[in-house]
Amino acid sequence: MARKDSFDNRIDEVSRWEATNEITPFSIEDGLGAAISWDLPPAYACIIRSQDPKTGKLTERSYRNAKAAKKYLAKLWIEDHDDVVILTDNAIHAPADLP
Repeated sequence: MARKDSFDNRIDEVSRWEATNEITPFSIEDGLGAAISWDLPPAYACIIRSQDPKTGKLTERSYRNAKAAKKYLAKLWIEDHDDVVILTDNAIHAPADLP
């Protein structure tokens, strides 16, 4: 019996979409549906996504240890001044100000 894919996604569906330059409309229900479906595995404390404002490069790291995540965040904010999004088991944070 095949094991269920733990990283199930809709890549096959998305690959069939026809690319256009039009903005894709979405509703508040779409946003709420995406927020409800967010699930961080219990072994992880958080996921940190950062974007370098100079190059636009995106980086994503997952952390099981909250102390290590805080140390990485301090580096991003204080040294690199990256834009950051923090994903935890119950919230998505996008801090606007540097500490």
